[in-house]
Amino acid sequence: MGGLPRTNFQIVLRALENELGGKLIARSTRKLSLTDEGQRYYSECRNILAAVDAAEHSFQSGRETVAGPLRIGSSVSFGRLQIASRLAEFLQRYPQVQIDLQLSDQNLWSYEKDGQHHDVRIQGNAQSNNSEAIREMVLGGLGISLSPVWLFSEDLKVGRVVALLQDYQTLPLPIHAVSPANRRQSARVNAFVDFMTQALAAAPELQPIR
Repeated sequence: MGGLPRTNFQIVLRALENELGGKLIARSTRKLSLTDEGQRYYSECRNILAAVDAAEHSFQSGRETVAGPLRIGSSVSFGRLQIASRLAEFLQRYPQVQIDLQLSDQNLWSYEKDGQHHDVRIQGNAQSNNSEAIREMVLGGLGISLSPVWLFSEDLKVGRVVALLQDYQTLPLPIHAVSPANRRQSARVNAFVDFMTQALAAAPELQPIR
């Protein structure tokens, strides 16, 4: 109720609670909080507003400008090697978009062989949860790593590293484009997803080793 005086807010809230026949907000001397009924009502209202927003977007489809802020989250190496390197071309097409690329890493060490799933306990005196740091350690001769092909694509080409254990299969790490639920996709999000889908499908470094 931004901008609505407190007294007016209380009047509107009381009228709404009377209309619904239940309490939406629990009041205490220190704070206001939603009741369980209030939380459900709020969630349903958000769904309704999202549906209205989607309907308006569908009606206006094709007329929305590809512009505005676009926040992208990715792992560090994939973001640097596969996303950041393509942003210049994307922004040449859509110069009114402002991109905020946020990068962070998690480490995965699982594989399959003969249909059986195995988890490996990492041992040794050097490990990291950052894939680029892992690459540097492998190149420095500290050990082997379970990593995506694209991380070592140039190193494989020139022979700095070799692929091992090719009869083992790592668990699939599909690339997903995700966004908050109940939020319509803006033109800039759709444009970026379409652009990256085409670019990554054509990237040779994302193809499995033959």
